Amino acid sequence: MQVSPIEIDREEARKRVEEFTAKRRRRLTEMDQALFRGYKALPEGLTLIDVNQAIKEGGHFENNYCPRLAIARSDLDVIHFRHHFSWDSEQKPMHGGEYIPWEWGSAESSRPKVYQALKHALEHREISLMRHIVDVGLRIVLEPNTIASPEEERKTRARWFKSGYQTVVPPIPFHLRPNGDASKYFILWEVEKWEEWRPSSAPGDPLLLERIAHPIYVVVAQWDLSDLEKRILESFRR
Repeated sequence: MQVSPIEIDREEARKRVEEFTAKRRRRLTEMDQALFRGYKALPEGLTLIDVNQAIKEGGHFENNYCPRLAIARSDLDVIHFRHHFSWDSEQKPMHGGEYIPWEWGSAESSRPKVYQALKHALEHREISLMRHIVDVGLRIVLEPNTIASPEEERKTRARWFKSGYQTVVPPIPFHLRPNGDASKYFILWEVEKWEEWRPSSAPGDPLLLERIAHPIYVVVAQWDLSDLEKRILESFRR
């Protein structure tokens, strides 16, 4: 799987890192911290990508208009895709969507990691539930117009909400598995098939990502799933 990197001069990035380091006593805002992490990754030889752009360039399936690329937190087993629509200033529908690890109101929302995230948001009333599940990476929202569906299809948007789509999340190989918290990492991969019921098709060559600030991610590793890994993954996800 090939994705277009963010093009930034590495020497310029090194200078920016030095500027941040020289003024490290100043309090950095959340945006400053994201910029520092991004600039720091480039001199280290790492690649930065824009996930929204990668998914848009990856295209979509013609039968259900789901994107060919999916992204999910690396500790999840299955991810769902839901179509979203918004409108521009001329009231033309723009096609986007979201990746979530459950269908709203389903039994999946009671799974431990999902339940704990929802419980935490509800216990801390100052945290919006929807904002919290975005912050912890359980819900990833695509920008409007990420999916280039024909306008006549967008006008019939209601039918896209009748079916949920899901697919399996590829596991990280043992030798590439990060030592840190798996929930801090994400996987981007090319979907073999979006299923309406139980997912079964294993993916191909995923990317392991670390989030800088969505939609900007650092590429940590890439690998190919062997036939044996695909078959075992499919058997465990059935």
